[in-house]
Amino acid sequence: QLVQHPMCIIRPQEGSLLDADAVEVHEEVFNVQAHVVIEGCLSHDDLFSEVHAPAVAQAIDTFLSRYDTQHDVESRFEKYRLLDAAKSRAVRLQEVKEAQKREQDAAAAHSFLLQEAKRRPKKASKVRKKSKTGKEVKATEASASEATGEVVKPKAGDI
Repeated sequence: QLVQHPMCIIRPQEGSLLDADAVEVHEEVFNVQAHVVIEGCLSHDDLFSEVHAPAVAQAIDTFLSRYDTQHDVESRFEKYRLLDAAKSRAVRLQEVKEAQKREQDAAAAHSFLLQEAKRRPKKASKVRKKSKTGKEVKATEASASEATGEVVKPKAGDI
């Protein structure tokens, strides 16, 4: 992950390409910790002239003396490490919730199937019976006994 080190913007008093909005964006995006305008400097080229070089050097020294590079980098890495750990926890929590939801759905489906099985009537076993004409017909035990008034027992070969 990108860790942007703190920066210092040093710009001329006149002829700067940065307006107030651009400076604000630079401060947020590029971690600008200091913004120094060199008095009397008229262009970026003048920043490197012998006249303004001491002021530029002083701005750099002041910035570096206030800045603890190692601490800043470590604190930024710690921030990203904590963010990654929080993301990992959130992902694991989501996976656990999804697994629990799947288990609940499976249990509900199983319960529904059991209720449906209990609710459906069982089919009566079929037996063969000879009609008055001598031909075999298929009938359920219940309908055969109702029609003739006798109990029909299945034969050993019918089971």
